[in-house]
Amino acid sequence: MNDSLKLSVISIPLAVCRLEASAPVPEWALAGEFFSITRTADELSIVCAETQVPASIRKESGWRGLKVEG
Repeated sequence: MNDSLKLSVISIPLAVCRLEASAPVPEWALAGEFFSITRTADELSIVCAETQVPASIRKESGWRGLKVEG
């Protein structure tokens, strides 16, 4: 049995955003076809299409991502 995962590159440029740990998840973060949200004791991290991130948000743009096919 082959349990390997097939990965593909996400076609849209992504941004990695850092918000305060206590910040609510903003609506703009949920709007696109791809997003990832992680909360730790230190921060709220959001990865999403760079075009949907407001200019006022601390971010690093130009990232590419991978997704698991299937």
